[in-house]
Amino acid sequence: MKIKNCFFLILIMLYTLFLLLFPSDSIAAAKEALKLCSSSLVPSLFPFFVCSNIIVNLGGAAFLAKVFTPVMRPLFNLNGSCSLAIVIGLISGYPVGAKTATDLYISGNCSKSDCEKLLAFCNNSGPMFILGALGTNILKDSSIGRLLYLSHILSSLTVAFLMRFLPSTAIPTKKEPSKKRLVDFSEVFTNAVSSSAMLTLTVCGFIILFSILISFIEKLNIISALSSFGLDYSLCKAIIYGLFECSGGCFHTVAATQYPVLKYILLSAILAWSGISVHLQVLGIIKKAKLSSKLYFKGKFL
Repeated sequence: MKIKNCFFLILIMLYTLFLLLFPSDSIAAAKEALKLCSSSLVPSLFPFFVCSNIIVNLGGAAFLAKVFTPVMRPLFNLNGSCSLAIVIGLISGYPVGAKTATDLYISGNCSKSDCEKLLAFCNNSGPMFILGALGTNILKDSSIGRLLYLSHILSSLTVAFLMRFLPSTAIPTKKEPSKKRLVDFSEVFTNAVSSSAMLTLTVCGFIILFSILISFIEKLNIISALSSFGLDYSLCKAIIYGLFECSGGCFHTVAATQYPVLKYILLSAILAWSGISVHLQVLGIIKKAKLSSKLYFKGKFL
């Protein structure tokens, strides 16, 4: 067995042990995660998954390529088709941007190098979460929500501009078949709904598993141990939550500090990082297309 697989096997065995030792905490964390999924994630993610899939498979990317190539190439050194992933990534939520970029590559609308550059900046938090859940519901200030969303967009586009200096390869040319098969909308729609439903369930599964993991971390007093080095307990808790899962990290950040500037900087950082939970979702999406995750993680650190 490989050392890496052995390491992950030990982690999963420990996770299973904690499930047995703390069943009530596990169930409580899972219930909270399910509430979040049903009230926020499923309604906001599923429609975008379906729409982006249909747009790509009905040729929407090819149309956008003709419109946006004059802007995309000089600004970001990308094919015009990539504009679809950028737009969808800014108005939906993780991991829809990564899914759209991967769909563009699989359908032959962008090259592998362009797709990997897209992954560095197109997988963003959506306005429904930042403006609605975070700005209006949690912070009770919609103007701060707008400021955070504007910061989120500008940081994404800044990374996109920096990525333009990396080399791009042309889209591989494919021989057209003698008789091109007509795209049937009913087939595309059905496939989009079924694949999007499975992806939405996968995202919810990640959220539940990581919510339980964070409850274990708190139960084992790991946060207390870290705060003993001079960090404020509530602030340390917010950072740990944000490291693993974005929504929980934002919620605990708002409750952690009364200093507005520190609060907003940390919220912006958590939104940009998106959490290990989202990273694993993205890795699962891009693995089938054999895409590298190096630029994705570099973009997130930036």
